[in-house]
Amino acid sequence: MGWMGLGMSDESVLGGMRPHGWSPDEVAAYEVAVALLNQVVGVYAARIRDQRDDPAAVAALRAEQARYVEQRQRLRPGDRDGVARVRRECAAIIRAADQAGG
Repeated sequence: MGWMGLGMSDESVLGGMRPHGWSPDEVAAYEVAVALLNQVVGVYAARIRDQRDDPAAVAALRAEQARYVEQRQRLRPGDRDGVARVRRECAAIIRAADQAGG
């Protein structure tokens, strides 16, 4: 059977094409980025909980949390630069939260 079980031989015109035009590496990187975005949303949820007595802090944290939710909704597997940026930024936020103890 051809490429990814789709019935296309590697010699056919369609043999080298990928579904949606995304490589397996792009899809994997995207999935990691989405998982990191989910973790960052969780980090902000914990910060919101910790600051629940400070309405101004809660409002600012919710705005930041919403920014990451929006990024998650807009991100696409083929956006290599965006995926890489999200992975770097989110990893730094998660690392800082871990070092701060939460």
